[in-house]
Amino acid sequence: MLATNAALAERPVPEELCRPRPDGVPMLLVCGTPRSGTTMMLQLLANAFRLTYPDNIAARMWGAPHFGIAASRSMRDQVGAGSVGYESVAGISKDIFGPHDFAYFWERFFPFGENAFLTDEAMRRADTGRLLDELAAMWTVGGRAPLLFRGIIFTINADFFATLFSRALFIDMRRDPCDLALSMLKIRRERYGSEQVWWGSSPPERTALEGRRPEVQVAGQIHHLRRRIDAGLAKVAPERVVHLNYENACRDLPATLNTIAAAAAALGIELEAQPDRPIPPSFEPRRPDRSDPRWIDLSRLFAAYQSCPETACIDPD
Repeated sequence: MLATNAALAERPVPEELCRPRPDGVPMLLVCGTPRSGTTMMLQLLANAFRLTYPDNIAARMWGAPHFGIAASRSMRDQVGAGSVGYESVAGISKDIFGPHDFAYFWERFFPFGENAFLTDEAMRRADTGRLLDELAAMWTVGGRAPLLFRGIIFTINADFFATLFSRALFIDMRRDPCDLALSMLKIRRERYGSEQVWWGSSPPERTALEGRRPEVQVAGQIHHLRRRIDAGLAKVAPERVVHLNYENACRDLPATLNTIAAAAAALGIELEAQPDRPIPPSFEPRRPDRSDPRWIDLSRLFAAYQSCPETACIDPD
C-alpha cells in the first residue's frame, strides 16, 4: 500500500474536482487530548449528519483521498450500510465504515510523527495548495457534504489551521484529567503489557517525562497537551470553537448535537440531519475506577501543575 499511495500522491488532482476551488470547504474538526471522547464524537456526528469523512476503507487511499471517498460511497451503496457502530478500541473504530483519524494523509503534509507540535518550518514547507485541492476533491466526491476530521494538531496549531481552513468549526472535547490519566494507563497495560511504554500524542516536554514513573508521565503528557490546546484555541475567534465536556455530552446527545449544529449554522455551515439513523438519547460515560489508590496521587500532580504550568516535569517523589 505504501508504494501505491506514494504513486497516487504524485498524480495531479483532477481539475474538475477542485476548480474553481470553493471559498473555503466547510468542515468540522474534532480535537482534544487522547481519551477525551473524540472517537465517540466522530461516530456520533457521522450518524447524526450527512458528512464526508475518511472511514476505514477510504483511509487506505491516503495518497488520493478522493478515490478512497468514492470507493467507500460505492461500497456503502452496494451493502446498504446504515448507522456507524459506536464500538472502538484505543480510538480505532471497529466498524468498516467508522471514522478514521487519517494520520498517513496528514503526515504527507505535516511530518509530526508522534509529536503533536508542528514547527514553524514544517508549516511553512507544507504544500498547502495541494492539501486544499485534495480536500476540495474529497468534498466534491462526497456530494459537497461538510468534511469531518479528528486531530490534535488542529488545535495546538489552531491559528495556522483556522486561517488555512476558513470555514472550519473546532469541536474541543474535554474530560476530567484524572479520568484521562487512569484511562491512558489502562491503554498502556492493554496494548503493551506495561504502563511504562508511552502511548498517544507527545508534547515537546516528552523528553523530560520519559524515564519517570507512569503516573508522572501521563499527568505531564495530559497537562502539556491541554495547555497547548488551550493556547492554540485562544487564537481562534470564539464563535468558531465549541467546547464540550465528555460526560455532559454523553448525558444529552440531542442537546449536544443541537449545540454543534447551531454553531455551524452561525458560520454558514449547514448540517443536514440523517433521520434514517436514529440517535440514542444518551450514552453511559466510560469512567475509570475512581477507587484506584493512584487517583489521589494524580490529583496532587495536576494541582501542582496548576501552580507551575510551564514546568516540564513535576514529580514530588
